[in-house]
Amino acid sequence: MRNAEYPVIRSVQKALRILRAFDNQRPEFGLTELSNHCGFPKSVTHKLVRTLADAGFLEQDQATRRYRIGPVILTVAGTYLGTNPLIREGTAVLHRLAGTTGHTATLGVLDRSEVLYIAAVEGTQAVKASARVGDRRPLHATATGKVLLSGLSETEVDRLLGPGPLPALTRSTITNPAVLKQELDAVRKAGVAYNLRERSEEASAIAAPVYDHTRRIAAAVSVAFPATVQDQRVLDELTAGMKAHAQELSRRLGAPDQGDGQVVTAGSWSQ
Repeated sequence: MRNAEYPVIRSVQKALRILRAFDNQRPEFGLTELSNHCGFPKSVTHKLVRTLADAGFLEQDQATRRYRIGPVILTVAGTYLGTNPLIREGTAVLHRLAGTTGHTATLGVLDRSEVLYIAAVEGTQAVKASARVGDRRPLHATATGKVLLSGLSETEVDRLLGPGPLPALTRSTITNPAVLKQELDAVRKAGVAYNLRERSEEASAIAAPVYDHTRRIAAAVSVAFPATVQDQRVLDELTAGMKAHAQELSRRLGAPDQGDGQVVTAGSWSQ
């Protein structure tokens, strides 16, 4: 959110817009592609990418002339990953969760209007639709997203979902915001959320909330598993394990026992 007390440096905004264009789904851009994607004139884009490349934030493949993220980003990201307590403690818990269940375990937070995965540990039973660090997913079609939405005020939920219909990613995706909000009520009561073939026909997932010391939902821990897993006993075991590991991470972050009082609404990671 823009702070009116500080002037905005447009050139910095544009450079950051270029960096944010690169992700796991689109790791490389040609100059014209990047210019069109960001909506900047090609001449402006060229000056910005050359500046970023000179500083090591981007690099250019000499054979294809396409740009990708540069090595300096790794240094910056490494510092962030090593000093953020949620990621540090969360990664340790994810290793145990993946080892116990055999499924890929992830830690996701709310970033603007999406789920951002900040930690992931692959299980022995890998699922194609599993998220990697840095991946983004829609809130309405993921178990992690539902958990994060469940900690928000009704006003915030309405702002993020809009009037609908929400994008249908599969035949099982909930596209009606009113129906989704009913499910969020169930998530709050059960302390766990499910994604049953709602983002991918091949995968399902279970997620549970992670609370910080103020009783806010700071993140969600989840496991992804093949959609063919439908045995209720197995799902119950996964649910119990998910809750236990999420509670462990909450304790590591200094969260009070959830019986001590009402959980307040969650904040956005990017605030």
